[in-house]
Amino acid sequence: MKSMAWSMLLLFAAPCTSSAETINVPSDQPTITAAVAAAGVGDTIFIEAGTYFESSIFISSADLTISGATHGDGSPAVTLDGSGVNDILLAIGIVGSEGATVQNIVFTGSLGNALWIYHMDPVIRNCVFTGNSSEFAGGALWSSDSEAVIEDCRFVGNDGGDTGSIFFTKSNSSGSPGPTVRGCVFENNTAYSAAMIQFCQAAFENCTFRGNTATSTLSSWGSGGLVSVSGTLFCENEGADIDGPWDDGGGNQFQDICPVECPGDITGDNVVNVTDLLGVIAGWGDPYDVSDLLTVIGAWGACP
Repeated sequence: MKSMAWSMLLLFAAPCTSSAETINVPSDQPTITAAVAAAGVGDTIFIEAGTYFESSIFISSADLTISGATHGDGSPAVTLDGSGVNDILLAIGIVGSEGATVQNIVFTGSLGNALWIYHMDPVIRNCVFTGNSSEFAGGALWSSDSEAVIEDCRFVGNDGGDTGSIFFTKSNSSGSPGPTVRGCVFENNTAYSAAMIQFCQAAFENCTFRGNTATSTLSSWGSGGLVSVSGTLFCENEGADIDGPWDDGGGNQFQDICPVECPGDITGDNVVNVTDLLGVIAGWGDPYDVSDLLTVIGAWGACP
C-alpha cells in the first residue's frame, strides 16, 4: 500500500507537458497573423509558398519557429509584402517572445522596420529584404539591445534616402553586445548608411557589401559603438566602406571592382558538378529553366 501511495503522489506531482505543434499556413490557419496568435510555446509555423499581404505581426510566444517554404535552390518561396503602405511587417519584442527563429521569408514593401527586434535575441536565417523604403533608421531591419544572429540573409535594393539606414542596431547601454551578422549580402542599397551600429558592439563575419550607394556603407558611432569585421568583401560601393570605430578581424577585402562570381555554381561550393545539376532539376520551372541547365554544363568543373 505504501508503494502504491508513493506512485500516486508522484503521478499527481509530475508536471504537465504539452508537445509542440506545427501550424501550417494557410491549411491550418488562413494567415500568418492568425497562426502566430494561435501558436504556443515551442510551436513551428510553416508557411506554404506564396505572397502574403500582411503586417504588424507581433510574436508573443517563446521558442517559436516561423519557417517559409523554399524553392529547389533553397531560396525563400514565401514573401511578406507590406504593399508600400505599412511599416513593421514582423516584430519580435513582446515580453515572452524570446527564442524565436525566423527563416526563409522575403520581406518587401515596408515603409520602415520591416523586421523589428527589441530586447530579444532571435535567429534570422535565409531571409531576403528587398524593396523596403524609409528615410529613418533600419528600413529593412531595426533592433535595440539585441544579440540576434542574422545569417545567410540578403539585403538587396532597399532605399533609405539621404538620411536612413537599411540595417540598424543600437543599445541603451554603452558598449553592450550587439548582433552577429554572418554570411549576409548587402547589395545595391541606397541610404546614408547600409548598416549602422550605434552604442553597441556588433560583428560582421564573411559578409559581402557590393554596389551600395551611401555616405558610409558600414558605420559605427556613439559611446561604446564598435563593429568587428572579418572575412568580408567590400566592392564597388559609392562612399566610404567603413566609418567609425572598427576592429579588423582579418580576411577582409576592399576592391574597386567586384570579383566575377562562378557561373553555374548553384550550391556556392566553388565547384560546378552533379550537385548543381540536381539543384537545377529540383527547381525546374521555379526558378530554373534550360538556360540555367546550359550554364551549369558549360561551367563544369572547379571555379576559377
